[in-house]
Amino acid sequence: MTEKPDSRRADLKQLADQEVINREGAELGAVDQIMVDVADGRIEYVILTVTDEQNGSDRRVAIPWSQFRLSADRHCLELDISLRILNAVARNRNVLG
Repeated sequence: MTEKPDSRRADLKQLADQEVINREGAELGAVDQIMVDVADGRIEYVILTVTDEQNGSDRRVAIPWSQFRLSADRHCLELDISLRILNAVARNRNVLG
């Protein structure tokens, strides 16, 4: 039996390696990992791979799932942050919250 697509659900396989953009449409990075709480099945946070604009190196940063928005019209994840701030967070290995 084939299910019809539902705009309220997303396939986790499709979110892996997904591009992440900000509200202005600038590319911020890509989904590296999606971490799930095994007790309740909820997504806890997403690990993004971010390319540092200063030196070109890739860094990973964990961002709480609550900070993301699934953009149905753009078919990607949105995060309300500038690339400059995200790079600073990645360099300092902080977690947004």
